[in-house]
Amino acid sequence: GQVCVAAYGEVTLTNPTSKSIAVEAVTSDRSVIYASLSAPGIVKPGNSIQMQVVFLAEATGFVECTLSIQTNVGVILYPVKAGATDNPYRVTPLLGLKAVVGEKISPPITVYNPHKGEMRVTE
Repeated sequence: GQVCVAAYGEVTLTNPTSKSIAVEAVTSDRSVIYASLSAPGIVKPGNSIQMQVVFLAEATGFVECTLSIQTNVGVILYPVKAGATDNPYRVTPLLGLKAVVGEKISPPITVYNPHKGEMRVTE
């Protein structure tokens, strides 16, 4: 991935046991890697469930984390490693912002144009 650009991946969890497993939630120990289930669900023996993983890098380099998958039979630990390169537009993350509920914030964002021609930036 690139700094400030979301990179998406998918993890398939397969139930190798002879009993159904209830997958209840997924958490990450790093805020730059987020995992989500489409919905909590029951995984029957031999069946699988999909989980989406999103990596939103704050800096270049590699990040390692552990996803904790909560099930009715305990927690499954799943290691994840992701890497990021520089953003070609030199966009940097907005970190440490504080906002009051209902208040509009408009921090300045600087974008570099690496192209020879004109670049159009839209919301």
